[in-house]
Amino acid sequence: MSFGRATVTREQISVALFTLLQGAAGFNTIGRKHWMPTELSDNQFPALFLVKVKEKGQPEPMRSSGTYLIYYDAFIYVKDDGADQEPGQETNVPETQLNTILDAIQLVMNPPGPDGVQNLGFQGVVHRAWIEGQIDTDQGVLGKIGMAIVPINVLAVV
Repeated sequence: MSFGRATVTREQISVALFTLLQGAAGFNTIGRKHWMPTELSDNQFPALFLVKVKEKGQPEPMRSSGTYLIYYDAFIYVKDDGADQEPGQETNVPETQLNTILDAIQLVMNPPGPDGVQNLGFQGVVHRAWIEGQIDTDQGVLGKIGMAIVPINVLAVV
C-alpha cells in the first residue's frame, strides 16, 4: 500500500539506470555483475559493469514506502588497442577513451532541459539520479587497461 503515492521497485530503478548507461557510449560488453578486466577478451572492451553497492533508507511513519538513497558504482574498462608505441609518440592512450566515455555518461546523467534532472523515466518517484563523489581512474599506468569507477546515486521512493 502506498497511500496514493506512486512507487517503483529497486529492480526497476536498477534496470532503468543500467539501460540509460548502456546507451551512453559504444560499449562492447555491459553487465550488472562485475567482471575483472583480466577475465575479458580484447574484443570485449570497452566494458561497463553497474553494481549496486548500498542503500540508505528514510522510511516515513505510517506509510508503507519511504525515501531511499541508492548507491551504485559504474566500473568502466578500456584497453589500449594501439600497436606498440614509442614513449612520447603515443596516439592512442586509455585516457582518451575514458575521457570520451566519461563525457558521454555525464551527458546522460545531466539531460538537457529546463531542470537538467535525470529521473530515469520515473518522474515524481525517482527524484534524481546523479554522479557524486570522486571518480577513481587508472589510465593504464601498469599496462594497457585503463579504468574508471563512477559513483552514481539515486534518490527515490520505493
